Amino acid sequence: MTKEKRALILTHCFLVFFSVMNGSIFNVSLPYIAMEFQLMPSEVSWIVVGYMMTFAISTATFGKLADLYPVKRLITIGLIIFAAGSLVGYSANQFWMVIVGRVIQASGAGAIPALGMIIATRFFESKNRGHALGFISSAVAVGSAMGPVLGGFIAEYFGWSMLFFVSVGSLLGLPIMRKLLPDEETRPAPFDLVGLALFSLTISSLFLGINWSSWALLGFILLGTLFVLHSRRITHPFINPRFFTHGPYVLILAMGFAIFMCMSIGVFLLPLMLEEANSLPESEIGLVLFPGAILSAFLGSTAGKWSDHFGSPTVIRMSSLLMLVGYLLFSTFVGVSPIFSAIFFLLVYVGFSSNQSALSNYTSQNLPPGGSGVGMGLFSMSNFLGNAMGPALIGDFLEKRMDHWNPLYTTQFTAFSNSYLLIAIAMGSIFFLLPWIHYVKQQSKEGVRQIQMAQK
Repeated sequence: MTKEKRALILTHCFLVFFSVMNGSIFNVSLPYIAMEFQLMPSEVSWIVVGYMMTFAISTATFGKLADLYPVKRLITIGLIIFAAGSLVGYSANQFWMVIVGRVIQASGAGAIPALGMIIATRFFESKNRGHALGFISSAVAVGSAMGPVLGGFIAEYFGWSMLFFVSVGSLLGLPIMRKLLPDEETRPAPFDLVGLALFSLTISSLFLGINWSSWALLGFILLGTLFVLHSRRITHPFINPRFFTHGPYVLILAMGFAIFMCMSIGVFLLPLMLEEANSLPESEIGLVLFPGAILSAFLGSTAGKWSDHFGSPTVIRMSSLLMLVGYLLFSTFVGVSPIFSAIFFLLVYVGFSSNQSALSNYTSQNLPPGGSGVGMGLFSMSNFLGNAMGPALIGDFLEKRMDHWNPLYTTQFTAFSNSYLLIAIAMGSIFFLLPWIHYVKQQSKEGVRQIQMAQK
């Protein structure tokens, strides 16, 4: 990897840090914002839900735009929108302005992870691609770990509105990105605004169904059907339906969705478990999470190199095994010393970080032809959807009364033990998906070979 390429990916990691950190930096401050504006929990939650919903739509949108316009121009637009939303939120004196600021922030922040994968796919040789994606995974690990820690510190000493202003610092990376990104030609083509609108409404309905009312899921089904019918009818759709007929790519999307969902459930459960089973105060819960995130940050680029050297499927297999073992240990030893919980979570987080770079690399190798931008954008969005859906799905499960399922665990915290066991079983599905992907790829190659022979 040349010095210029290394500088490019490290600068983008700087931007990824702000983008990821901004997703969780407000979590600690939600009670204080609710108190200041006299809000119910369901109302203040829109600070998080509104951001997540807009971010998911933005990642796919910028991915699509990257197939038409230069990445240099798009990263500039994304960062300016991100900073503009930060300034709107910082100056907010009413709750609706806070929400507007968060939505504008997410509209720009979604460009950063989507374009990061495209930069690694488009501008790095295949032998260095995994290494580049490993750096991005490290930045994600550091950002996710530092979000709640920095958020709590800044809100306590400077006020919650300063949390918005922090993200303006991302503009420091813009001049370097503009200098290092290569020039590209615009590839003019009609942009499907109707398709974008239907897609946005479909994703919004899904989030509302998860976080608000199951009736919204009917809207998700209806709008999704309209989106598919519209996409099949026009020549240049927002997302070409053939993406969802390319078997290996669809299975990789499902695999990424499952891994991110399992990770988000684990992160959601751990603070609840430490508080209930270990009576750990909030100030010490972050210390349990921190070591795994920091170690995975240091190992991220190394895992990327492994992906280049040993192949992405091998790294995915080993990383998923680490996560599976970590969750089985959690299921078996709920309530033991927080030190052991930190060790178990370290296994999970290192496995997850390694999975991120390997999955991204594997996706780039199995994209449908004619749309690397939207392909990587959809991959980012599916991961984000898995991350968002996990806590919503496990919340009701925790409230159910049930017998313990793990024969090695017999104490009173049955809901946590069973939850972790379910995640471990879900991680086990990865070991079935990988050979399935290989089989579908081989069948596809065989079909192409037979067509070519018939044409001869």
